[in-house]
Amino acid sequence: MSIARSSLVVGLSSVVSRLLGFARDVLLAAALGAGPAADAFFAAFRIPNLLRRMLGEGGLHPAIVPALTGVPDARKRAGEILGGAGLVVLAATAVAELGAGALVLLAGPGLARHPETLALATDYTRLLLPLVASVALAAALGAVLAAWRHFAAAALSGLILNGALIAALLAPAPSGLERATWLAIAASLGGVLQLAVLALAAPRAIPGLRWRLPALHGLRAGRLLARAVAAAVTSAAIHVFVFAGAQVASFMPSGLSWLHYAERLAQLPTSLVAVLAGIVLLPEMAARAVAGDRPGLLALQNDALHLALLVACPAAAGLALLADPIAGILFERGAFGAADRAGTAAALIGLAPLVPIAAAGKVLAQTLYATGTLRPAVIATLAGFAVALGGGAVLAPAFGIGGVALAVSAGALLHGGLIALALRARGLWQGAGLTARTARIGAATALMALAVRLLEALLPASALALAFFCTAGALVYIGAVVFCGAIPGDWRRLVRKRPGARAAS
Repeated sequence: MSIARSSLVVGLSSVVSRLLGFARDVLLAAALGAGPAADAFFAAFRIPNLLRRMLGEGGLHPAIVPALTGVPDARKRAGEILGGAGLVVLAATAVAELGAGALVLLAGPGLARHPETLALATDYTRLLLPLVASVALAAALGAVLAAWRHFAAAALSGLILNGALIAALLAPAPSGLERATWLAIAASLGGVLQLAVLALAAPRAIPGLRWRLPALHGLRAGRLLARAVAAAVTSAAIHVFVFAGAQVASFMPSGLSWLHYAERLAQLPTSLVAVLAGIVLLPEMAARAVAGDRPGLLALQNDALHLALLVACPAAAGLALLADPIAGILFERGAFGAADRAGTAAALIGLAPLVPIAAAGKVLAQTLYATGTLRPAVIATLAGFAVALGGGAVLAPAFGIGGVALAVSAGALLHGGLIALALRARGLWQGAGLTARTARIGAATALMALAVRLLEALLPASALALAFFCTAGALVYIGAVVFCGAIPGDWRRLVRKRPGARAAS
């Protein structure tokens, strides 16, 4: 029961964090628009944000939690892990401060053509590096707390960063500071505050926990580090592909900004699938894998995949059909002009296929995690990165930012396909009935898309009309799902408590 409650807190916090992030970006669009200052800020923010998603959303848990489970000196080992993380983070931050310009070129190599923007991005990066250090240490603390079944502090503290940025956007910048500079400072202050909250919560939740000089050495430390890196990279695979796309987009004026705004919109529906995986799917899959219940594991995988596509497919269709009014109504104000609206809409159309593809990949990856297998997920992530980067470079000259976004979706497609092949090779894939289920969802989505297109032709674009399109589309989709028989008849398996399930001691 306590695990269920904690998982619910984590899931709801994730949704709230996404919504706060979306509100933050609406305000950012009005404050910065999509010009050189915005490109510089987003180039500087890209690496901290990627690391925050890789580490702060449970990326270190698969590495640290097993290392602290069932060992007699768990508190001592936890202190050593925290102490070692502190030393590594401090050293890496010092090096990064010296090489901030190289980091910026890694995130946006195209900025080398624009020395003024590059110089701005380098300054912002130096201001944001305390955020990176804070996020990394907060992630390690969160994983240690999770080993003792304490989740709430880490989940709720993750809301602080977006809250700090929203507060900074709503308040005037201090005298003498440019808006983007003030935002970079506010982001780092938010990260430090998040770390402080966890640092105060950890000793209370785990009596006797003390930061120690690391005594880990040899193969044990090497394995832990390798597993931590693998878990962090694979858990944020979609963000890694967007990072690849951003490298190509950096060669386009305002490309980084357009891709950033479009990505935030595409991430809203995929976060719902991430919540499903975090709350229900992985614990149940792990329990069935440990029990040797392979038929039950496969049935649960297919049910979850069906439910994920049931949510993601209409969301993708809606984003593609309504990309222009969405970009205009949500962002077109202040410094964000008509050209920025068109660029963001083009990127959103290219990212729309990413929504169901990412949802399917997220579900399938849980099966690998449940069975303790990380290598295929790492290979799939690296391959997807290569396709997103290379495909973006090939498509950008002809299709602009839309081609870059489409390459990101193609990278995610390869990632999901390779994971499916890895599951098949291990006897963990059962496609019987899945094609028919997917076809029914596709038919329901097509009926919804037709209704939305007809309504869009009849009504002029406005905020009220957009809300009406979304509401009417959702109602049509629900009816179409029932008509097409796309509701999984055994969906209760996804939420039913497993008999005898209990938290690990």
